[in-house]
Amino acid sequence: APEADILFAKPFTNGGFPEDRTIDAMNYLVQKAQALGQPIAINMSLGGQFGAHDGTSAQEQVVNTLSGAGVVFCIAAGNEGADYIAEAGPATGHDFLLRVPSYTPSPGADNDAWIVTVWYDGATNATVEVAVGAYSSGVITSGGTGGGSTGYGYVIVDNASQGVDPASGDKYCLIQVDDRAGTVVAADDWTITLSGGSGTANAWVATSTMVAGFPNSDQSYSIGMPATAEAAVAVAAWKTRNSWLSVAGQREYGGDWGAVAVGDLAPFSSQ
Repeated sequence: APEADILFAKPFTNGGFPEDRTIDAMNYLVQKAQALGQPIAINMSLGGQFGAHDGTSAQEQVVNTLSGAGVVFCIAAGNEGADYIAEAGPATGHDFLLRVPSYTPSPGADNDAWIVTVWYDGATNATVEVAVGAYSSGVITSGGTGGGSTGYGYVIVDNASQGVDPASGDKYCLIQVDDRAGTVVAADDWTITLSGGSGTANAWVATSTMVAGFPNSDQSYSIGMPATAEAAVAVAAWKTRNSWLSVAGQREYGGDWGAVAVGDLAPFSSQ
């Protein structure tokens, strides 16, 4: 848009987008535009899976508060639609199966890890058990922690030790397995068993250095935060053409991308 003015704000630091810096950037852009008496469309090509995904986090709330006449947030839905990063199931008697595929461990210690969060109704006291091979964390009650150094990696299970999340009203269990003790994270099927809750529980892979995922996932619930804010324009990707002419000559899509029909969602796009 040749008549547009462009503002930049850089919250990125230390390899990520800290929530406080990102919120500062959002506020700065809106305040600057309002001082100039101009409308603003804010592009946020960023996001993550750590959180309740229900519009209650600080970033989501800022998006909702600042949006309105002359202010719109266009936020990337994410590129994780084919990554099996999320699974939903009953909050009692349900096994979340997490598969860690074969991978090449990074050299040294404390370089490889996966982190999963399981969110459940804050009015209940669900228990969590993590098992792989001959190892079991035992049943971890709501409010408790467990784990330690194992032959499958260093295991941390924190089942809502901080209580109810004040923003969402839910509880979450954080499971982290890493190589801090020098033992590589096992490439295996890990089972996270949730019992004693009510309704539906949701699990997300918050981070993984070895492409861990839920093989039973239907690949929905894959939109990253803060595109889950109610007022956000969550931007997915879709296919507009099969081939095109570029400076390098005639080009066309191949693989899974090539098999998608024009007008359909891109295979990588979060749903």
